[in-house]
Amino acid sequence: MLSRLSLLLWLRVLSGGGLGLWAVSAAWAAETVPASGMKIFLLIGQSNMAGRGEIEPIDQVVHPRVFVLDQQQVWVPALDPLHFDKPKITGVGLGSTFGRVIADREPNAIVGLVPAAFGGTSMDEWSVDGKLYADAVRRGREALKRGTLAGILWHQGESDSAEAKAAVYADKFAAMITRLRQDLGAP
Repeated sequence: MLSRLSLLLWLRVLSGGGLGLWAVSAAWAAETVPASGMKIFLLIGQSNMAGRGEIEPIDQVVHPRVFVLDQQQVWVPALDPLHFDKPKITGVGLGSTFGRVIADREPNAIVGLVPAAFGGTSMDEWSVDGKLYADAVRRGREALKRGTLAGILWHQGESDSAEAKAAVYADKFAAMITRLRQDLGAP
Protein backbone atom coordinates (compact mmCIF):
# COMPACT_ATOMS: atom_id res chain seq x y z
CA MET A 1 0.00 0.00 0.00
CA LEU A 2 1.31 3.47 -0.89
CA SER A 3 1.89 6.08 1.77
CA ARG A 4 0.36 9.51 1.23
CA LEU A 5 3.78 10.88 0.33
CA SER A 6 4.39 8.11 -2.23
CA LEU A 7 0.93 8.64 -3.66
CA LEU A 8 1.63 12.36 -3.96
CA LEU A 9 4.88 11.71 -5.83
CA TRP A 10 3.25 9.24 -8.22
CA LEU A 11 0.38 11.61 -8.90
CA ARG A 12 2.88 14.37 -9.64
CA VAL A 13 4.62 12.12 -12.17
CA LEU A 14 1.36 10.97 -13.77
CA SER A 15 -0.43 14.30 -13.81
CA GLY A 16 2.43 16.56 -14.80
CA GLY A 17 1.66 18.79 -11.81
CA GLY A 18 -1.82 19.87 -12.86
CA LEU A 19 -4.93 20.78 -10.87
CA GLY A 20 -5.45 17.21 -9.67
CA LEU A 21 -2.10 17.32 -7.90
CA TRP A 22 -2.99 20.60 -6.21
CA ALA A 23 -6.13 19.04 -4.70
CA VAL A 24 -4.24 15.96 -3.50
CA SER A 25 -1.37 18.11 -2.22
CA ALA A 26 -3.76 20.35 -0.31
CA ALA A 27 -5.48 17.37 1.30
CA TRP A 28 -2.17 15.75 2.19
CA ALA A 29 -0.74 19.00 3.56
CA ALA A 30 -3.83 19.70 5.63
CA GLU A 31 -3.18 16.43 7.47
CA THR A 32 0.59 16.87 7.84
CA VAL A 33 1.19 20.58 8.47
CA PRO A 34 1.08 21.37 12.18
CA ALA A 35 -1.39 23.96 13.40
CA SER A 36 1.48 25.92 14.95
CA GLY A 37 5.21 25.88 15.49
CA MET A 38 6.43 26.31 11.93
CA LYS A 39 9.58 28.30 11.18
CA ILE A 40 8.31 30.79 8.60
CA PHE A 41 10.58 32.31 5.95
CA LEU A 42 9.36 35.09 3.67
CA LEU A 43 10.92 34.91 0.18
CA ILE A 44 10.91 38.31 -1.53
CA GLY A 45 12.77 40.18 -4.25
CA GLN A 46 12.97 39.83 -8.00
CA SER A 47 13.66 37.06 -10.55
CA ASN A 48 16.62 35.40 -8.84
CA MET A 49 14.45 34.86 -5.78
CA ALA A 50 11.38 33.91 -7.81
CA GLY A 51 13.48 31.35 -9.65
CA ARG A 52 14.34 31.05 -13.29
CA GLY A 53 16.61 27.99 -13.17
CA GLU A 54 15.88 24.74 -14.96
CA ILE A 55 13.91 22.28 -12.85
CA GLU A 56 15.77 19.00 -12.37
CA PRO A 57 14.62 15.74 -10.76
CA ILE A 58 16.21 16.66 -7.40
CA ASP A 59 13.99 19.76 -7.31
CA GLN A 60 10.93 17.51 -7.36
CA VAL A 61 11.84 15.49 -4.26
CA VAL A 62 9.50 16.22 -1.37
CA HIS A 63 11.03 16.92 2.01
CA PRO A 64 8.47 15.80 4.62
CA ARG A 65 9.03 18.91 6.79
CA VAL A 66 9.27 21.66 4.19
CA PHE A 67 6.08 23.34 2.98
CA VAL A 68 5.18 26.30 0.83
CA LEU A 69 2.20 28.62 1.04
CA ASP A 70 0.89 28.32 -2.50
CA GLN A 71 -0.88 30.94 -4.60
CA GLN A 72 -4.25 29.99 -3.04
CA GLN A 73 -2.65 30.37 0.43
CA VAL A 74 -2.80 26.63 1.13
CA TRP A 75 0.17 24.82 2.65
CA VAL A 76 1.53 22.20 0.25
CA PRO A 77 4.83 20.29 -0.01
CA ALA A 78 7.58 22.60 -1.28
CA LEU A 79 8.44 21.66 -4.85
CA ASP A 80 9.89 23.96 -7.48
CA PRO A 81 8.74 26.24 -8.84
CA LEU A 82 7.70 27.87 -5.57
CA HIS A 83 6.83 31.27 -7.00
CA PHE A 84 4.04 32.17 -9.40
CA ASP A 85 4.95 35.67 -10.54
CA LYS A 86 5.45 34.73 -14.18
CA PRO A 87 4.19 31.15 -14.63
CA LYS A 88 5.63 30.65 -18.13
CA ILE A 89 9.20 31.28 -16.98
CA THR A 90 9.35 30.41 -13.26
CA GLY A 91 11.77 27.68 -12.31
CA VAL A 92 14.21 26.83 -9.56
CA GLY A 93 15.21 29.52 -7.09
CA LEU A 94 16.96 29.36 -3.77
CA GLY A 95 13.86 28.84 -1.60
CA SER A 96 13.26 25.10 -1.59
CA THR A 97 16.97 24.27 -1.25
CA PHE A 98 17.19 26.72 1.64
CA GLY A 99 14.15 25.10 3.29
CA ARG A 100 15.62 21.59 2.96
CA VAL A 101 18.96 22.72 4.41
CA ILE A 102 17.23 24.29 7.44
CA ALA A 103 15.06 21.20 7.96
CA ASP A 104 18.06 18.87 7.70
CA ARG A 105 20.07 20.97 10.19
CA GLU A 106 17.18 21.13 12.65
CA PRO A 107 15.56 17.68 12.81
CA ASN A 108 12.51 18.92 14.73
CA ALA A 109 11.86 21.99 12.57
CA ILE A 110 8.88 22.29 10.25
CA VAL A 111 9.79 24.90 7.63
CA GLY A 112 7.20 27.12 5.97
CA LEU A 113 8.23 29.05 2.87
CA VAL A 114 6.21 32.07 1.78
CA PRO A 115 6.95 33.06 -1.82
CA ALA A 116 6.15 36.65 -2.74
CA ALA A 117 8.95 37.63 -5.15
CA PHE A 118 8.29 39.21 -8.53
CA GLY A 119 10.82 39.25 -11.34
CA GLY A 120 12.10 42.46 -12.91
CA THR A 121 11.13 44.72 -10.04
CA SER A 122 13.01 47.64 -8.53
CA MET A 123 13.37 48.73 -4.91
CA ASP A 124 10.87 51.51 -5.61
CA GLU A 125 8.27 48.89 -6.57
CA TRP A 126 8.80 47.29 -3.14
CA SER A 127 7.99 50.54 -1.30
CA VAL A 128 5.78 50.15 1.76
CA ASP A 129 2.83 51.74 -0.02
CA GLY A 130 3.14 49.49 -3.07
CA LYS A 131 1.33 46.39 -4.29
CA LEU A 132 4.30 44.00 -3.98
CA TYR A 133 4.93 44.98 -0.37
CA ALA A 134 1.22 44.69 0.49
CA ASP A 135 1.07 41.22 -1.08
CA ALA A 136 4.14 40.08 0.87
CA VAL A 137 2.60 41.33 4.13
CA ARG A 138 -0.77 39.72 3.37
CA ARG A 139 0.85 36.36 2.59
CA GLY A 140 3.20 36.67 5.57
CA ARG A 141 0.33 37.31 7.96
CA GLU A 142 -1.52 34.26 6.65
CA ALA A 143 1.60 32.13 7.14
CA LEU A 144 2.15 33.42 10.68
CA LYS A 145 -1.10 31.74 11.72
CA ARG A 146 0.98 28.52 11.70
CA GLY A 147 4.23 29.70 13.23
CA THR A 148 6.75 32.45 13.81
CA LEU A 149 8.82 34.48 11.39
CA ALA A 150 12.29 32.96 11.39
CA GLY A 151 13.68 35.01 8.52
CA ILE A 152 13.22 37.15 5.47
CA LEU A 153 15.18 36.13 2.40
CA TRP A 154 15.68 39.03 -0.02
CA HIS A 155 17.32 38.64 -3.42
CA GLN A 156 17.01 41.77 -5.56
CA GLY A 157 19.20 44.49 -6.91
CA GLU A 158 19.80 44.24 -10.65
CA SER A 159 17.06 46.77 -11.36
CA ASP A 160 18.80 49.17 -8.97
CA SER A 161 22.36 48.73 -10.19
CA ALA A 162 22.69 52.17 -11.81
CA GLU A 163 24.93 54.45 -9.73
CA ALA A 164 22.19 56.89 -8.68
CA LYS A 165 19.86 54.09 -7.54
CA ALA A 166 22.65 52.14 -5.87
CA ALA A 167 23.58 55.20 -3.78
CA VAL A 168 20.19 55.19 -2.01
CA TYR A 169 19.55 51.43 -2.07
CA ALA A 170 20.76 50.65 1.46
CA ASP A 171 18.58 53.29 3.08
CA LYS A 172 15.47 52.22 1.14
CA PHE A 173 16.15 48.57 1.92
CA ALA A 174 16.63 49.24 5.65
CA ALA A 175 13.41 51.23 5.80
CA MET A 176 11.48 48.48 4.02
CA ILE A 177 12.79 45.74 6.32
CA THR A 178 12.10 47.81 9.45
CA ARG A 179 8.52 48.38 8.31
CA LEU A 180 8.12 44.74 7.25
CA ARG A 181 9.16 43.59 10.71
CA GLN A 182 6.63 45.99 12.25
CA ASP A 183 3.84 44.92 9.94
CA LEU A 184 4.51 41.25 10.63
CA GLY A 185 4.96 41.71 14.37
CA ALA A 186 8.53 40.41 14.26
CA PRO A 187 10.87 43.05 15.67
